[in-house]
Amino acid sequence: MNHMIPYPAKLDNLESGFRLTLLDFDDVYVESDQLENVIRSAEDTLLRLIFSRIKESKLIPPPDQYLEIVDEKQVVMIDPMASFTL
Repeated sequence: MNHMIPYPAKLDNLESGFRLTLLDFDDVYVESDQLENVIRSAEDTLLRLIFSRIKESKLIPPPDQYLEIVDEKQVVMIDPMASFTL
């Protein structure tokens, strides 16, 4: 399970709350009116996405830092295993 490592996400403030965009995956983002909820939702989405790609034998991109194209103040590391419990 070497893919279960933190991935960068871009945090945007919206009028209605927050958006976290998972930068290594095309068009994958979550939104919520509370910061804690958007982070948990992103963790769950990332975990499901990784497992889905493993199941379908699809490529899982390695995490990049994106500091050249995204302001580092907007980068949040999302851990796919942070909210996982047995």
